[in-house]
Formats: sequence, structure tokens, C-alpha cells
Amino acid sequence: MNVDELRRYADLAAALDAKYVRAFLGELPQGKSLDSSIYKKITDCLNDASEYAKSVGVKIAVEPHDNFVRSIDVAPIFYRAHSSLRVIWDVGNGFAAGEYPAEGFDVLKHHLAYVQIKDGKGRNTNWRLCPLGEGDVPLHRAFGLLLGTNYRGAFSVEWEYAWHPELDPPEIALPAALRAVKKLLADAQPESA
Repeated sequence: MNVDELRRYADLAAALDAKYVRAFLGELPQGKSLDSSIYKKITDCLNDASEYAKSVGVKIAVEPHDNFVRSIDVAPIFYRAHSSLRVIWDVGNGFAAGEYPAEGFDVLKHHLAYVQIKDGKGRNTNWRLCPLGEGDVPLHRAFGLLLGTNYRGAFSVEWEYAWHPELDPPEIALPAALRAVKKLLADAQPESA
């Protein structure tokens, strides 16, 4: 993790009046496993970057991805994290890795920056993105959990057309995603984790 790079992004975010800088924790070197020394290094870097970001009015938000896609693998960072460090709950990424919404939400709910929504079919190596509302991700459950805690934050629809040109183009995908999110919000019943 490059603290100087996160500081530059924090400056840019502040200049743009953005609230967050998204950070990925990346992949572990071959043969390395998650242990307390890895978490300490990551947390130290994120704490330095978060302190700087806070000084310019921005927060760092970690997106679970790569070797840190499951919420349980991100959680240890928050044991020693800077008070302003946040996480992006990507319901689709977690589900693709075998995590159900209640698991991810229970671990991350006190640190949410915002919620990233996407849909797909299959899991693990069989995961394939699809239009929002047409996949296997239990989005109704995720929205119910969020409503159950009176979540008032933002939703971000992740549309990965640049990496997946088989997806619908923006003029089709984005209006359809907006309709799907509105329907999910209207239909969801508050739940507890």
C-alpha cells in the first residue's frame, strides 16, 4: 500500500469536494498468508493515510477485493484502525466469494462508507456479472439488512463495462440499474443481522 499515493488522492478528492478515496488492499505475494504482521503493516499504512485524509476533509474507504474480498478478511484492519477509516460494502464481491449478505453486513456495518451494488450468477470461478436484479446475489436481503439499521448512506451501482464488454452499454445498463435499485428499496423489508 502506497501512503504517498493515497495522500495525493486525498488532495485530489478534497479539490473535487469528494467525501472518500477508495483503497484496495491488493493481493498477497506468492506463498504469503494473512497473519498479524500483514494486518499490522496494512493498518499502519491506512492509519497514516487516514490521518492525512482527515486533515484535508476526506476519508479513506477500503473496498474488499482480491485476497481481502471476504468481510472476515477485512475486519482485523478495523481492530486498530483510525476512527475515520471506512469500508465499502460490495455485496456482489462478497457473495461471489461465498459470503452471504448477513455475514458481510454483520462484520462491516459499523464502518460503512457506502454500499456498492452489482449482480451476477454463480460463485467463485463461475462468477459472471449480469444486469442488476437478474442474478443470484440476494440483493433483497442486503437491502433489508440496511433498512433494518436505518442506513441513510449512498448506493453505488458498479458497472464494469470496461472490463466486461458483454454487459449492456451505459444507455441501457444505467437506467435499468436505477429502476432496479428503486424497486429494491421499495420492496425491501427491514431485517436484522
